[in-house]
Amino acid sequence: MAARNSATTVEGRERYSINVRYLADYRNDLNALRRILIMTPTGAQIPLGEVAHISLNPGPSMIRDEDGMLTGYVYVDRATSDYGTYVNNAQRVLDRQLHLPAGYILKWSGEYEFQLRARERLKVILPIVLVLSLSCSTCSFSRWSKRSC
Repeated sequence: MAARNSATTVEGRERYSINVRYLADYRNDLNALRRILIMTPTGAQIPLGEVAHISLNPGPSMIRDEDGMLTGYVYVDRATSDYGTYVNNAQRVLDRQLHLPAGYILKWSGEYEFQLRARERLKVILPIVLVLSLSCSTCSFSRWSKRSC
């Protein structure tokens, strides 16, 4: 009911779908949806509610795309800041129990992704800081270094 691809427009190498949508008044009201008239094979018009069960069910709040692929998000809010242990444990369980069809991927993001980026930065920065600190200490406290520094 929200949208239906009716055509595709081509602009250079890019392709865009043209969607047809019902007015928000129809989409937000179940009774209005049930009253929408549809055409039968004989040409008669009947309310949609006579041939379909219409209800609201929980689902993704929106569909997004990332890297050219449709994306769905599952949000996990941890009470602690140990995202690494949680992700490692969850990944082990998912590896055993979840079999993704071809074309599907699973990617961890959010605080865990930030933690991984920070760890990678520290792998570069920490050795540099330690070398600079040791060289400054050596220059400051060594008699031999007084001549060479």
